[in-house]
Amino acid sequence: MKKLFELLIVTGIYFLAVPVCMSATSSTQTTDDDTQGIDFNGDLNLNLQRSLINPIEAFVTEACIEVNFNASLGNLSLSIEDEWGNVVYRQAVNASAGQALFIDIGSFEQGFYTIEFTTGQGQYLAGDFEI
Repeated sequence: MKKLFELLIVTGIYFLAVPVCMSATSSTQTTDDDTQGIDFNGDLNLNLQRSLINPIEAFVTEACIEVNFNASLGNLSLSIEDEWGNVVYRQAVNASAGQALFIDIGSFEQGFYTIEFTTGQGQYLAGDFEI
């Protein structure tokens, strides 16, 4: 009985650690009416081979932003600003190819936002989205 109780506790802790927005995020392989792609502007001129694939793709749902890194970009600063320029989210990311990042935006107010990825050299990609 004690082992069963311990197993339930460990299992519960695992599910609490899984990002809530992962379950609300649709796969990038399918299109959903509630999923909005983010178009990025800027340049991360990191000596990557020319490619038709964007180094970063991002998709917005009601509760989450799913970021997919399609190239190894190294250390980046990620920030999200509201329409008044207030930083509402900030995170340091060590981006590698194939990595996915999920950002919970369920508590954000409705409005317009800008997500920006910046290198230590000041190069950036930025895109706007609406909740």
